[in-house]
Amino acid sequence: MGPVAADENEIPKACRKEVKEWDKEVKRVGDILLGLLSEGLGLGEERLIEMGLSQGRGMVGHYYPFCPQPDLTVGLNSHADPGALTLLLQDHIGGLQVRTQHGWINVKPLDGALVINIGDFLQVNYILSSFYFYFYFLQNTSWKLLKIL
Repeated sequence: MGPVAADENEIPKACRKEVKEWDKEVKRVGDILLGLLSEGLGLGEERLIEMGLSQGRGMVGHYYPFCPQPDLTVGLNSHADPGALTLLLQDHIGGLQVRTQHGWINVKPLDGALVINIGDFLQVNYILSSFYFYFYFLQNTSWKLLKIL
């Protein structure tokens, strides 16, 4: 998982095959999503992949069983996703919330759907690239084709 494959002995034998398959498929899906995002941003289909944004991958599993006293439960603290993309598969219970200008709202789970979050790394890179592009555009009086980072 990630740019360097994990040692097979570090993956429990009970799920080794599934973890390796997951890694292969999440890389494939991530490359498709990054290609679409990159193209949509006008950077060319391969730009975000060339930047290495599909190289780091991690698998995290959270399971929160039903609790008859939800006020006593502790989930994840509010946070931003630090990477480029986060793919989330919710179960029927849900629990994902998004902060808006009106406060926290629940994201209703949709059976079989993936929630795809744009992480901080991609947002910051896009902002910096846009700023660089805008600044460079203002300085570029010869109207040559501009390359963003």
